[in-house]
Amino acid sequence: MSRDEINDPLLYPFADGQQLRLSPRYAELRQTPGLPRVRLPHGAPAWLVTRYEDARFVLTDRRFRARVPGQTPDTPRMTPDPPPPEGDIVQHTGAAHMRLRKVLAKAFTVRRVEALRSRTTGIVVELIDDMEQLGPPADLVAHFALPLPMSVLSELIGIPPEHHDQVMTWSGALLGRELTTVPPHQTAEHVAAFTDYLTNQIRHRRATASGGVISELALACTRGTLNAREAAVLALSLVRSGREATTVALTNFVHLLSSTRQWKRLVDDPALVSTAVEELLRFTPLSAGALIPRCAVADAEVGGHLVRAGEFVIVPFTAANWDETAFTDPGDLDLSRRRNSHIAFGFGPHRCIAAELSRMVLQVALTQLVERMPELCVAVRTDELPWLTTGQFRGFARLPVSW
Repeated sequence: MSRDEINDPLLYPFADGQQLRLSPRYAELRQTPGLPRVRLPHGAPAWLVTRYEDARFVLTDRRFRARVPGQTPDTPRMTPDPPPPEGDIVQHTGAAHMRLRKVLAKAFTVRRVEALRSRTTGIVVELIDDMEQLGPPADLVAHFALPLPMSVLSELIGIPPEHHDQVMTWSGALLGRELTTVPPHQTAEHVAAFTDYLTNQIRHRRATASGGVISELALACTRGTLNAREAAVLALSLVRSGREATTVALTNFVHLLSSTRQWKRLVDDPALVSTAVEELLRFTPLSAGALIPRCAVADAEVGGHLVRAGEFVIVPFTAANWDETAFTDPGDLDLSRRRNSHIAFGFGPHRCIAAELSRMVLQVALTQLVERMPELCVAVRTDELPWLTTGQFRGFARLPVSW
């Protein structure tokens, strides 16, 4: 009898894609020895990791390699989408991945990110000013959470201010269909135009370096590490992975704080924002399912269970972040939680390279919102909000707010 017959796969993700609390099924599975077998809508079955220590093990052990959803027909995935463009950093593992990551690392140091904090505050203030001018109710997604990450990324990447509006338009093609205004038939055209633009900018910076990610990529081209096209696709991958995730996280955080009546706690004690961001990252499910499966290249034991070479493993970060053995009362949203070694940004060599940037943007956004809009609240009932259903993230397509 085959392993699939012994372990009849559970349908995954579990039926919790339209709520901001984790399915109780994960807690049940953590109490069961071994690993459960699951099947996503597309691709081969996989083993599901729900425990914190098991997750950290799989994410760091060299016997497990990241496999981009859609990269091969058997890769477990949510949609039948094709893989990202060649050169996207998430496609690579081992030495190839570290080579690309090293190129970008200098642009995402804590020092560089902190140098952007003041400018990020200015961007946030401008967006809040615009919302106040529009008057309530305003859509927090369209008017705040969606433009904010791209505006900050443009500053970090080194895109000239006069090009920001055009880049904002092109980058819309990288978003899920419910968050973009780019018609489906123009998606490829916008991505190609954005890639050509970045390629030309990188070639220009090789002669006139002026800071930002583009300059780091241009330097890598000068050294022969990359060619200009590869560098452009790498920059594009940062926008693809960073913009939508931060947008959805910020929107979800505001909704969660409002619906649990914890918004007032931040208004009364804004010094809590930093720990609140970490707790919200731990607590709030971001993905609608599993983002990047791992494939075993050799037999390995995970939580007392043998995963054989060639088999896939799914590691939902939030499930690990709700493990009772790693976090006290993980189902409680505790904005003052001090011991909080969450893995919301991943763990190990594939940890999100823009984690510090996302963390800073979320801190600045919440700080300014609680200061400028202390009475902010969601303007409609949760059951009236449209959920994202076509992308990889769990959240809202629109979030009307009043203040």
